[in-house]
Amino acid sequence: MKILITGANSYIGTKLLPILIENGHEIVCLVKNKKCFYNRNNVIDKITVIEGDLFKPSSLSNIPDDIEATYFFVNKTDAFLQEFCRLDELNAKNLLLKLNHTNCQQIIHVGQTYPFSTNKRLESILKSGPIPSTILRTGIVVGKDSPSFSFIQNLTNKTPVLVAPKWLNHHCKPIDIRNVLEYLVAVLHNGKALNREFNLTGPEIISYKQLIAEYAKAHGLKRWIIDQPLNLTTLSSLGLAFINSTTFKEAKSLVQNIIGSEPVTGEDIKNFINLHLYNLSESLGLPASLSPSGLIV
Repeated sequence: MKILITGANSYIGTKLLPILIENGHEIVCLVKNKKCFYNRNNVIDKITVIEGDLFKPSSLSNIPDDIEATYFFVNKTDAFLQEFCRLDELNAKNLLLKLNHTNCQQIIHVGQTYPFSTNKRLESILKSGPIPSTILRTGIVVGKDSPSFSFIQNLTNKTPVLVAPKWLNHHCKPIDIRNVLEYLVAVLHNGKALNREFNLTGPEIISYKQLIAEYAKAHGLKRWIIDQPLNLTTLSSLGLAFINSTTFKEAKSLVQNIIGSEPVTGEDIKNFINLHLYNLSESLGLPASLSPSGLIV
């Protein structure tokens, strides 16, 4: 199958690319800068790389007409910021305009869900066209260099003593990056996945405090955590912004999402795609017999 990947330099895109090649697909990567792509990938002899900017429809003329499926990986981790939402929506509109004149039979998009914000307008754009879409949403993806897991990594690595706001007791369902990639492969050219949307979740419901504990255990860190009964939304958002080198607005949105929402179930996709879902201990490389002991309350 001939597949177009947009956002091939993204976290998920770089990991999916060699899997699709190994599975025998013919890959076309749309990138803004070929040099940047070549610096990050070592499979350049097995793919076609074309330069183009989704902001500029005229630059997309080199996308082949015989594309059969497209992976759309351009949305930002901080998609709750309206300026980024609008840019992603423009990207989606311009891409659809081009794909409508190709043989593309499926658009697969990876968006976000709890504890991050979902760009519903972008998803609506993708679903509005004549090409069947498959929309997958991820929350916290556990894996090396995962952007969505970085706030947990930074909190644990940089704060030996943590005064824990109440929201750290809220729960999430983190998913291993290996499972995300398996789902991305499994929905390709899968009739049961067409014109549908799915939340991708792991097998466990776990608190953010326990997530910190497991990460600390996996990395041999001793961490002291002092519980207190308030959410301290403003104060903890300031702390998150400082630790993660991000904006206060971004950090506050994350905290508010954690406080105001519940983990999604993600059961629909499990009804027709049967995978071994890695638990958190497996994702972090912990022996199954070990319980987290890196946290002192």
